[in-house]
Amino acid sequence: MRIFALALFAAVTALAPVEIATGAPPIIMAQSTSPGVCRNPRPQVCFYLWLPVCGIERDGTRQTYSNPCTACQNRSVVRHTPGPCPDA
Repeated sequence: MRIFALALFAAVTALAPVEIATGAPPIIMAQSTSPGVCRNPRPQVCFYLWLPVCGIERDGTRQTYSNPCTACQNRSVVRHTPGPCPDA
């Protein structure tokens, strides 16, 4: 575990000078508030993880997404529930 933490720290610190040099905003990878509710700013990068959720869009339509992060990347999704969407 310690080796993984050190490798992760090295990878993150290696990217920091690029961000500072380019003036690019930080990449948002995940949301940490209110599980089930999509908030702004929306995630830009998501991990490849199979943890299906049912994304609910503003107009009430539903679509299954691979995980909460990918659901919230879609700007029309306002919230999500655990598990795939039920067949209608």
